[in-house]
Amino acid sequence: MKKTFLKPLALGLCAAVCVTSVGATVYARGAMQKKQEPLSAPAQTTSASAAEETEAPQKDETVYVLAGADGSVQKIIVSDWIKNTLGSSTLTDSSELENVENVKGDEGYTMDASNARVWDAAGNDIYYQGNIEKELPVTLKVSYTLDGKTVTPEELAEYKLERAELAIALPPDWKLDQESMEAERWYWPIQLLKVLARLPIANDTWLGWGHTMDNQSPFAENTELCASLLTAPQGIEEDDGVCILPNGEEVNFYQVIPLYREELDYKLEHGADALLEKMADVSFVVNPEQPKSL
Repeated sequence: MKKTFLKPLALGLCAAVCVTSVGATVYARGAMQKKQEPLSAPAQTTSASAAEETEAPQKDETVYVLAGADGSVQKIIVSDWIKNTLGSSTLTDSSELENVENVKGDEGYTMDASNARVWDAAGNDIYYQGNIEKELPVTLKVSYTLDGKTVTPEELAEYKLERAELAIALPPDWKLDQESMEAERWYWPIQLLKVLARLPIANDTWLGWGHTMDNQSPFAENTELCASLLTAPQGIEEDDGVCILPNGEEVNFYQVIPLYREELDYKLEHGADALLEKMADVSFVVNPEQPKSL
């Protein structure tokens, strides 16, 4: 049996911790639409004018820890989603992150006198990512199992997981022309493949069977799908999931399966095998309105 189908490493070398509105303060200024009740934090007002209001929109934060083979911390990446509850023109965000970049839009920011970032939100939510060097509140301990047996990182390296190809199945009527690719509702599966392909290089990590990626928000406005799972290609013989090149190198093929939030949470708690059992009757072909397995 080929290694791809032994379902190695239910735990990858990346841990994620999700928090909401913790360790940072966000203020909104200059609402661009009718005032709504804030999602979490109570409203505060400024003395500048009655028309200018300051509130603390909700901020979802996910911390990704890139670790070495022994579990030692190599890099900490923090991904934040500032929910612009009032559609404000600017959002002031205080954080300790460095190398901050907008990962889902072209909104920029400036630094104010207090060293906070003032985002030119223009009514939009802000999705950004940055790095931090800080002691973690948890301890990472990494162990490896392969086909139910404990293995060392050195033993795992013998399985040649360095190279991979990702595939996603689209229905025959999915629009792939240049004009349609300008619309998020058609482009998001392509964008998902690009993000996954760049992830190992950009973050010095790797992808394998059972790994998941959290987009933090729906891929497009016409779907609630917001995450993805890598699994063995569906509809082929087991040994066809690995391609051996003329020079002896092996390329592993993985199917990208879009997930709902509930399915991602279930996988993180119970593992990929348990989720795939629940999804046994779900087609691997992308469907923005696919039935939920849970």
